[in-house]
Amino acid sequence: MMFTSYVSRNSELLLELKKRDKREIRPDGRRYYIMAVDCSDNQDIDKNGFFKPKGWNDFYGICSDSCATNGLYDRYYWLGVYTYSKKEYHPEIININNKSNQALLHKMYCSVIEPNFNIVSLTNDEKEKLAEAVRDGLITKTDGNYKPNFVIMTIDQLLKLQNDIFAPLLLSITPKIKELAEVFKEMYRSEFPKTSHDYIDYHTYMDLWDFGIFTLMFAAEDGKLYLPETPDFAIYPAILTLIHPR
Repeated sequence: MMFTSYVSRNSELLLELKKRDKREIRPDGRRYYIMAVDCSDNQDIDKNGFFKPKGWNDFYGICSDSCATNGLYDRYYWLGVYTYSKKEYHPEIININNKSNQALLHKMYCSVIEPNFNIVSLTNDEKEKLAEAVRDGLITKTDGNYKPNFVIMTIDQLLKLQNDIFAPLLLSITPKIKELAEVFKEMYRSEFPKTSHDYIDYHTYMDLWDFGIFTLMFAAEDGKLYLPETPDFAIYPAILTLIHPR
């Protein structure tokens, strides 16, 4: 999911496809893309055409920097193959409706990996959240020491991952991405009325993004990624990746 997000932000093709300057002004005065299928002309829709393999019914993979501050990915997080859509399986930090709580959780999670971390340095609210994290298995407490059961990367580590792994991989698959984009475009040219052809690029961008998710699904189906049978087997240590501000 982190790579899919990286591609959408760094592929020249995808950056061009997702430009939003082709949206016409609608009767309500707004500009947006129409993403629905109009069946008024008796189109036949294949209800089995959507691929969703067994075990993915509640899939909710997220890769977000929506809570980044000061232009830095210091509150960037990833939720991937182990994550499910039901709220009871979501770590509290992904609740974007409470920014102050997100900031508190991020500060508390990152503070426990500081070399000289001492619980005394936390506020009462942070201490309470730390106790909840230990209770929920997000953080392990052993002899007064705290250890996150998930990955916390520094910004330098994130950049190294992007530069050393993601960038060469994107370069190697770019010809296939372009080929796949043309397949989607041709399909939409034949299916969309000419008045809606301005929507083709953005639909193509969305399809390419979805294909990143399908690739993850295919990898799990082929046994290259572990997929728990139910959300109850999806333990927290594999869920969360945060970026430390330093």
